[in-house]
This record gives sequence, C-alpha cells and structure tokens, in this order.
Amino acid sequence: MASNQLHRGVSLIQRPSGCYLRWVDPRSKKRTEKRLPDGLTKKQRTQAAIEQAAKVQQVKKRVATGEARAVDAGVDLVQEWIEDAAAPSTKNNRRRTARYLYELKDSMGRRGWDEIILDDLIRLRRIIASDSKIGGRTKNLHLVQSRGFLTRLRRLGHRLFVEDSTVSDCFVRFKEEPAKVGELLDPTELQELFIRLHDDDAEVGLFALLLFLTGLRLNELVSVKGADFVFSANRSPCIQVHASKTNKVRTVSLKASPLATKILYCLKTLRGDGYLLRPNDNRTTAERYHAFQQPLLRRFKVMPKSLRVCNATYLARTPSFQGDIFALAENLGHSVIVQQNHYRKHSNILDLPVLPTIEEVAGLEIIGEGLIRKTNIEEAFPNGVDEALKVMREQRTKDDARMFIRSVVARDEGALDNLRSEVQKRKERRNKRSHR
Repeated sequence: MASNQLHRGVSLIQRPSGCYLRWVDPRSKKRTEKRLPDGLTKKQRTQAAIEQAAKVQQVKKRVATGEARAVDAGVDLVQEWIEDAAAPSTKNNRRRTARYLYELKDSMGRRGWDEIILDDLIRLRRIIASDSKIGGRTKNLHLVQSRGFLTRLRRLGHRLFVEDSTVSDCFVRFKEEPAKVGELLDPTELQELFIRLHDDDAEVGLFALLLFLTGLRLNELVSVKGADFVFSANRSPCIQVHASKTNKVRTVSLKASPLATKILYCLKTLRGDGYLLRPNDNRTTAERYHAFQQPLLRRFKVMPKSLRVCNATYLARTPSFQGDIFALAENLGHSVIVQQNHYRKHSNILDLPVLPTIEEVAGLEIIGEGLIRKTNIEEAFPNGVDEALKVMREQRTKDDARMFIRSVVARDEGALDNLRSEVQKRKERRNKRSHR
C-alpha cells in the first residue's frame, strides 16, 4: 500500500486480484474502493490516484458549501427518490422501477451507488429485459425512470463512474408494441355493449356507464368519493376530480348528463362521503383499477379508453358543448391541441344528432334506468329518486328541470325489452349486409 503528497487521501493498494484505489467518501463517510484496469504502468496508476484525489477534494468543498448534501450511511437513496416525486402517478411509476434498482444493488455486493460502473448499467438493462410480464413500452418507461434516478444521484453530488453519454448508450430502447388507442363506437354498438353488461354484470355495467357519461379516466373514477360530487339546488352538478396523471384538481361538469347526476346522487345518498364504487374494497387504487378493468377487457372486449373517446365525440353533439373545444378540453383534462386533433379525427366519422343530453345522443336512457333498478341504488329513496331530485330542483328554471327530469317512458319495465329486440334486429340487418 502506498500514499504520498501527490494524491493525499487516496491510497494505492496492490492485491493478487489487481490494483485498487481506496478513499473515504466525504458524504457517507464510508471507505470506498475502485479497481483499476489491468496492465497500467506505475506512472498511470499514480495519475489515476491524483485524479481521484482531486475529485474527492471537489466533493469536500461542495459538502462544505452546502452545494452537495452529506448523506447518512443509513439513508435509502431509492426510497428518497420515490418520495421526492410530486405527482402520485410518478411516485407509483418510480415504486415499480425500484424493484429493479434493488435487484441491481444486491448484485453490486458491498459497492455503493457512487461506484456504479459500465457493467452495472448493462446488468440493469438485462434485469428489466428479463421481466416477461411487461411489454416493450413499459420496459422503456423503467429505463427512463432508472436514468432519472442516476441523474438525481449526480445532481446531489454523487460521483458516478459513468458519464451521461454512457448511460444513454447502454439504455438502448426496447421494441415497442403498437399503441392501443380507444375505438370509437357508434350508438348501436354502445347499446349492444350496455345491454350485455346489464344482463351479465350490472355493477360493472353501471361503472362503464359512468365512464362513458363523465369521460373520466378509469383510475380517476375508481377514486371518486361522495365528497367530490357537488350537487345543490343553486349549482350545476359537477365532480371535483383529483387527477393522478397531472396532480391537479379539475372540475368535470355534468350539465349534459342528467343520468350521470342521478346515478351519482343515488350512490352518494347511499354510501356517504367515502368511495362511491365498492366502498368496502380496502385495496390500493391500482388493485381497485384492475378489478374493474379486467372484466371490461376480458369478458366484454372493450377498452375503458374507448368509452372516454366516445364521451369526447358524443358530448360535442350536446348544446352545452357543441363547437366549444375549450370547454370539452377542460372537461376531459386535455390540452386544447389534443382536443382539436381528436375533434378533427372523429367529428365526421359518425353522423350524430344534436340532442339535449349525451345519453340521448347515444340512446342509453332506457338502459341506464335499467342498470339503476338492477343494482338497487335507489333503495335510499322510498318514493323514487326522480321525485327527490324534482323537489331539489324546484328552485331552478323550468328549462333546467325539464332537461333533468327526462321522459317517464324510460321508467317503463318493458322499454328495455323493446330496445333489446330493436338492437338485435339492427345487428342482424348489419350482419346480412356484411355477408353480401
């Protein structure tokens, strides 16, 4: 072992396995070692020690001035990185990436995060690539998150043994599968879907109907609580949505959907200010998300995003939102540019009539009433929810009351059967045309 004035604080250690540099990290106060490449001359080894000593002195100055933070040896840097995220969705993404980082740390033995080398980056990419449960798009997300973790270490003053350009070269992106985008359904397809949901699983059907009527993202709807639903005699109904994607609260207007207002009013009266959908399910938001997503994808072959795409298109055919790109973008939580692109793409595909409410544009009033009856969410109203809502709305204008209390025909028990047979006939006619 040798040390001299040229590289004070950094020792050169010769072992059978090779030559090493040893020094004390100014931040963690831990002894740190780095193996030098084989075949170096004595002069080259000394020069490497001098360069490392200069780096150590720079870090000491940064710690002394507060530019770099001294790190307690017991601090979990990965967990600190997770908690540093501002948006809940970002925190969840980092938490998923953390398991790959912990697996890499286990393979590094006694080396710390400061001692990451090229082989570690290659190993991290292989760890992510070996996960057969995720696709290329998700793997690329984990690569981006991993690079963000390394960038944060460097920003905090940690001296990594790899440069940013090396990280970019190692983290070659995986091949991505085609992006799954929502499909626009015509009114007949929507009616067929919701009749199946009504007959096979009314609870999931009610959830899917709210997805269509409100335009919320699936993870936003599973998190809606009674306290988020704002409804009074002197105010238009709306939902205060806590969007995990943007970490902001936006107001979703329900003035174009009396049916959605009716469903949410029943659920809030029945279940209070807690979760409106499956309030006794104490699992995480992600688990509640999959509990609703999987039946829609596997049993009913519909993407939740398709219902959101339909909402944007059908809502534009109601007087409240017709031609108002800004109001549509605000309601859906989109940027105006995204909403304009969507409007150009889908506005001319379907020839939809202009009607007072979104459920009338889609022809779902009768099916919606059927789902309300089948799920028994009206049990809190002995005289019927329509009567309760009518009393509550007496202070509003006659136009508002007429828009809110829709046709009594929808309450007819036989109306749903008539619609079912009509949809079936349309389906048969469509199939005959396709076989010609």
